[in-house]
Amino acid sequence: MKRLGLSLLLILQALFAADIPIPAPASKAEFVYPDFSQCFEKNKQSVVYFGKTRAIAISEKQAIAFSKEKPSVPFARYDAFSHLYLFDSPKPLIPVKLKPTAELKLGEWLVSMTDNSLVAVNASKIGKSGNELFEFGGIGEINSLVGGLCCEMYGLGIGDKFFISSEELERFIAGKSAFFPELGARIIDGNESVIVDFMDPNFKDAKLKAGDSITSLNGKKVSTIAEFADALKAGKDSAKMIAHIQRNNAWIDETIVTSKPASKKVDPKKSATP
Repeated sequence: MKRLGLSLLLILQALFAADIPIPAPASKAEFVYPDFSQCFEKNKQSVVYFGKTRAIAISEKQAIAFSKEKPSVPFARYDAFSHLYLFDSPKPLIPVKLKPTAELKLGEWLVSMTDNSLVAVNASKIGKSGNELFEFGGIGEINSLVGGLCCEMYGLGIGDKFFISSEELERFIAGKSAFFPELGARIIDGNESVIVDFMDPNFKDAKLKAGDSITSLNGKKVSTIAEFADALKAGKDSAKMIAHIQRNNAWIDETIVTSKPASKKVDPKKSATP
């Protein structure tokens, strides 16, 4: 019995000493980018050109583009602050559907897409210069459609890693925002007033402040951008222009435009940075 036990022990030792292959640890799964190919096929026909300017169709009759250079072809509207252009198309277009950026989540995978390129990017930071400009991780092209797996458009790419939000695009398309270089201010429509949405930081003689709600200009009620523009134009020859403003829960009258003095002050138009 002792010999039998010793034999079994030797056999077991031999088995454990043998080169028995040990399974290699499972390798980590490689990351796979979301498949945006269906979105590309669905939306590439919405990318159109006006001259050499690439644009994105936002209705059957209009397209929008970002450009720091004036397009070589006629355009319907332009905003000097955002560098957005709106084009009217003589031919029917295939529009994209704009999706609110309020539904955008940090870390969400997006696509920056043109008619011949597709780049997967990542929503990394929200909020820059107010609520109209957003940042994502990755490099996108100018006038690319920035969207998610739903194939809808969160915004318009303006190159590098930034895009203009869909909400800002809609305000511009509807004519509910406008930049006034002589005031250094961008104005948007409010509720029975117009609101200063942004002030040019390089405009030294600014009298307005971001957040100001303007209800009248030189005694004329202004409840829309169109009314504000008309009142501003009508009062440019006045010695002074008084705006009735709600600022920080208080009502004030502010002189926002004066006639050019003989030599002491600088003409506000020359101080503005479009």
